[in-house]
Amino acid sequence: MRSAWLWGAAASLCCVAPAWAEDSVLTGPIPAWVKPAPPLDVKMLTQRSNALPRFDEQIRIDGDTVAAFFDSVTMVSSPELLARLGTFSFNWQPSHGAVTIHHLEILRGDQTIDVLKGGAGFTVLRREAGLEQQIVDGQLTAVKHIEGLQVGDALRMAFSLSDRDSVLNGNVQDAMVLLPAPVQVGFGRARLIWKSDQRLNWKPFMPGITAVPKPLDANWTELEVALPAPKLPEMPKNMPARFTPMPLVQFSSFADWNAVAKVMAPYYSVRDMIAPGTELARRIDAIAARSGDPVRRMADALQMVQDEVR
Repeated sequence: MRSAWLWGAAASLCCVAPAWAEDSVLTGPIPAWVKPAPPLDVKMLTQRSNALPRFDEQIRIDGDTVAAFFDSVTMVSSPELLARLGTFSFNWQPSHGAVTIHHLEILRGDQTIDVLKGGAGFTVLRREAGLEQQIVDGQLTAVKHIEGLQVGDALRMAFSLSDRDSVLNGNVQDAMVLLPAPVQVGFGRARLIWKSDQRLNWKPFMPGITAVPKPLDANWTELEVALPAPKLPEMPKNMPARFTPMPLVQFSSFADWNAVAKVMAPYYSVRDMIAPGTELARRIDAIAARSGDPVRRMADALQMVQDEVR
């Protein structure tokens, strides 16, 4: 879920999930582990173009927790972009974690206008976007209208998020977004760091990524990719989607698919899940009594679910 959300943020040219529940938007300083970006090039802030003066993505893996930081500056170069950037919104599941906003600023000439105003102004909505498909997942949407944003301004958004997925049983898996050419980026970086004593597999899903991990210090390893990444190759039409290059670097602490299966298999176990003497147990016994053919039993069970289970 987090990867899809981050990819949506990147696609709009600029958004989740620690182990505690948080149903409100947090504000705070930039985490100490974040590597500072160079100062903004003032000349880029005066160009009325679609350029991103800054897109800085940093992800830290510490055990079973993935912390991500994003800092982007986007030129508001047209009324269309103003309409898109004039409302800052993102989704997250409070049962999975929280989002912290560090900076939300309008840059106008030598002015810096703080839109956060001490953290006020976010409206949190529970929309249940999948309700028509009978899906209720508790996802929340935070929305803030950016007052006073004008064409010619630059908008800075800096936020961080953390994800600890207990379902993975101590493992991590996610992806780092790469902005590919021809996107124009003044300063662009995608940075991944992890504990040197932690095994981590990583793989780019596009050609032309030549970055290699290197020691950051005695305890941490770093992988850094300069952005924009190379342009995605043009692929034949109607090619299966699984062969399409994607501007991502995927990472995982799982050694292989067998390791994934060992963690996931217990979630599919049904042993001792149906209490004896219940209505469901009686219905299952009736299905078993009608036929010894496992295919017929599966068909009968499926029919019962489709007809009688909402």
